[in-house]
Amino acid sequence: MNPTKVKKERMEKDETAEQDDHLHRFYVKFGSDPQKYTIDCKNPHTVLEVIKSKHSTKYENEIMNPRGRNRSEENLIIKVGEGNDSYAVATHFPCSLLAKRKCLTLTTSNNVIEKKQQQATVLQREKYSVFFIDKEGGKNTKSKTNEIFRCNNIQQFRYFCVYGRKGMPVEEALGQDGRFVDGLPDFTLSDNETGDLTNSTEIIDNLHGRKFQICLPRKGKATNPSQVVQKQDPKQQTSHEQQQEGDASSSTKVQKTSETVTVLEHARQKGVSIKAATEELKIQIDLNEINDLLRKQFPQLKAWMEIRFTDDSFEKTLKLKKENFGKIQNSFSEVHTVRELLELSKSICLLNIEEKNNSGLTELKKSVKGTGFVLFDNFVLTNAHLFKPWENLYNWRNYLTITAEFNFENKPGMKYQATLVGESEDLDFALLELNQIPDLKELKEKHPGLLKIFGPVPLPVYDSGACIIGHPAGGVKKMDITCIIRKEDRKQRVKENLGSYEPFIVCSTNYQIKRDPSAEKCVTYNSFMYHGSSGSPVFDASGRVFGLHSGGFFYNNVIPGHSVMEFCYPLLDVFKKLLVELRKAGREDLLERIQEEAEGNPHLEGILESVGLKQTKDQALCVENQRTDETGEQFIPEEEMEQS
Repeated sequence: MNPTKVKKERMEKDETAEQDDHLHRFYVKFGSDPQKYTIDCKNPHTVLEVIKSKHSTKYENEIMNPRGRNRSEENLIIKVGEGNDSYAVATHFPCSLLAKRKCLTLTTSNNVIEKKQQQATVLQREKYSVFFIDKEGGKNTKSKTNEIFRCNNIQQFRYFCVYGRKGMPVEEALGQDGRFVDGLPDFTLSDNETGDLTNSTEIIDNLHGRKFQICLPRKGKATNPSQVVQKQDPKQQTSHEQQQEGDASSSTKVQKTSETVTVLEHARQKGVSIKAATEELKIQIDLNEINDLLRKQFPQLKAWMEIRFTDDSFEKTLKLKKENFGKIQNSFSEVHTVRELLELSKSICLLNIEEKNNSGLTELKKSVKGTGFVLFDNFVLTNAHLFKPWENLYNWRNYLTITAEFNFENKPGMKYQATLVGESEDLDFALLELNQIPDLKELKEKHPGLLKIFGPVPLPVYDSGACIIGHPAGGVKKMDITCIIRKEDRKQRVKENLGSYEPFIVCSTNYQIKRDPSAEKCVTYNSFMYHGSSGSPVFDASGRVFGLHSGGFFYNNVIPGHSVMEFCYPLLDVFKKLLVELRKAGREDLLERIQEEAEGNPHLEGILESVGLKQTKDQALCVENQRTDETGEQFIPEEEMEQS
């Protein structure tokens, strides 16, 4: 067969398949004429292109040149539907995004509705996300719609229908639409149903089909112009007053500048804020002096920035970080995700470890606070380092009282006594058992174990999200959403976190992190969850728990009371090590319960197989084939006998 002919036939088949897949029908009305015209569209185009190709005469006579009055396509309104749910689409709206058999009504306005945009290639419908913007402004924006829309007094419809390529930020989708003002200021979208807010830098993928109001930032209070003039206009001062001010200025200028430099140098060396530096030195300085010094340093700062970030790479870097963290916030801000995390947080408890009154260990720390979570039944997982203050003493476990308090949020919760079952320094975990449980079934219902939802660390994309829930500083339960720092990005993050310190300190800190034995095993991030939150579970955006929050890297007291970077240990690694430790301890009862809890979780089942605690399918089949009855014949289950 002729290869050219084969290729041609295949191309014809592909084109036919594409046309069949795209084929759809919609209707169009022109102006006030009630007559509907059918349009069967076979290929991807914009709605206006399709209408003009099918009904060019009607379009020109009824819409563009009605009764000799020339109109521009910038004045065009394309409305879809009727009533309170009606909406308008842009002229460049892809026809494939129209719902089936919708009717489009074309009218015009005396005002510019849509600024003409550069025509982009029409993609397949699954490449887009479509959402709706209410004509009415949201909070603090009711009377500011003229700052949002090119034309804000249109009565024919309720919503502006907006579309964009998936992965595109909201602000870019509105920018390419043409019906919103240029340079729309920083804004948020308020969901019409839930009231949830979405930043303008979020991607539009999760907005599909939803309706929003635009909320503009609230402007600050205006300053009274007369007060400004009265304070600053030199014409309102007498020459005597000017002379007095000049003398006072000359007598204190040198002293103020010297004090300002002293405060700035102290803040830089100690790594504290300007406010803290002024309080420590007991020096009151004028913030205007600081601004003047910074302005003088600006040329050098700008030159350094231009060397480090060529062209517009700095703006791109900032935008990328903002966009990625926006995506993470969005992934954890959906109502169903928050509700699920709150439900799972019922299994998290505040731990209080203290010496018994008759211990006689007065020279040691009186108590330690931490966080733990129910693994299964009445067993709690936490960090082993919580017991470090006592571990060098003989028989130290007998001198400690461990209390687990659940649901400590706005008021005290339910408390249980616990004992230490075992611990491992390698991955810094400890297993506790809650004692004297009156009703284990009730406990499991109120505080279900998290073992069932153990999962892997999120894939190492630019910034993966994480949510830590625990009791920082031994206080009420808190939640922190953060970004996972990839291993290759740790140096840069340390540099950013220690930006005000000498390069030697930054390099030394990075070197010590690299030498730390935990660095290769752990997952890093920045978090406010410090002392007291050790042992907190770390969740991903899908509700799986993947990490055991364990601490941070503290070096040379760089930031007193704070770590340079925080970390957790992967729970799948912890789970594997726990199995090994329980087997060594001969706790077959716990291993059996763990196997029951792990059933249905492929990540845990794989680990059970790897340590020989679960048979593979081939092994199970082999054992089944070898089962025989007392006569030596192959054993056949009763169910199979009945079927045969």
